[in-house]
Amino acid sequence: MLLLVGGGGNFSEEGFCDRVMFLGKDIEGRSLTVQIKLVNTIIDLVNIYAPNEVKDRERFLKGLLGHLTSDNRIVVGDFNVMLSRIDLAQGMVYKADTSRKSLVHLMDEFHYVDFWRCRHGAKRDFSRRQMVEGVLKQSRIDFGLCHVDFIANIGRVFISTIHLVIMLHFTFKFTLRN
Repeated sequence: MLLLVGGGGNFSEEGFCDRVMFLGKDIEGRSLTVQIKLVNTIIDLVNIYAPNEVKDRERFLKGLLGHLTSDNRIVVGDFNVMLSRIDLAQGMVYKADTSRKSLVHLMDEFHYVDFWRCRHGAKRDFSRRQMVEGVLKQSRIDFGLCHVDFIANIGRVFISTIHLVIMLHFTFKFTLRN
């Protein structure tokens, strides 16, 4: 199955997805959750857009706690923070950020991983590019998180030059019975 996740939570693959059900959104419009029923699996997809301000982002990320309860849940979107120094272009400053600590703590507590980083190791690829006083600044602030046991279902993952486009290729194994 090919799942295209963008800023608005678009996804498709005709004939493979049996049902998509809207589960809800937060009051600020920063997260949207849908449930996707595939051939033999149900996946909850949470698309987020974290606030820019550190304190607001930290509060928002701590609120993700309720979204990390399922092993078949994928959380994707613009987290507006880098997870590690490797998510920053060389020569840029890696600033202290309490929201990063909150996010890493949640990932550790619920056994979630950044599946793009799992697939690409130390590779640098950036989802955010901006010119500041004639200097190109690049970072990766868009992530796809899933439970460590779910990562085996995720195949190819890449970042486009557009702000957020992550493509996932699910490789579900199922048996046809007579």
